[in-house]
Amino acid sequence: MPMFKLGKTDRNNIAAAIKRTEEQAAALIVAVAAYNEVLGPLREIVRTIEADWQNSWDERSERWQQGTAGQSAAETITALDAIVGGLEDIEVELADLEILEAD
Repeated sequence: MPMFKLGKTDRNNIAAAIKRTEEQAAALIVAVAAYNEVLGPLREIVRTIEADWQNSWDERSERWQQGTAGQSAAETITALDAIVGGLEDIEVELADLEILEAD
């Protein structure tokens, strides 16, 4: 006979707690999917602006690029690139909840 075994009350309490998490987990998955769906267009908008600004910066003279205005523009372009990098889809990994029996 195992030294440790879940009693019926503990097993029922754990099962009920797991059941309560299922609805919230499903809602979380739906919310994350919706967020990721609307995040894509935002990411593309910022990526397009960053690329356009980078192209405009590249077309300027080296003197302008090295000047105050050029350096300020370069910092802004770098910041936009960082924003795009931060707009990654969210991935959620949920725990596989189950009642374990001790051997």
